[in-house]
Amino acid sequence: MDQPEYAGLAPSKWHGLHHYYFWLYALDQELDLKPGLNREQLLDSIAHHVIE
Repeated sequence: MDQPEYAGLAPSKWHGLHHYYFWLYALDQELDLKPGLNREQLLDSIAHHVIE
């Protein structure tokens, strides 16, 4: 596979009910972020660009 793709949410069928939380950020510009950032790195990268 040449391009990364999203396969959707896939909890284990043996783990019962799952809850998912999503955060949506409005940024003041498009950012050129490298793939593979963890959550902390992502939040640090967008911190000065979040407008909402």
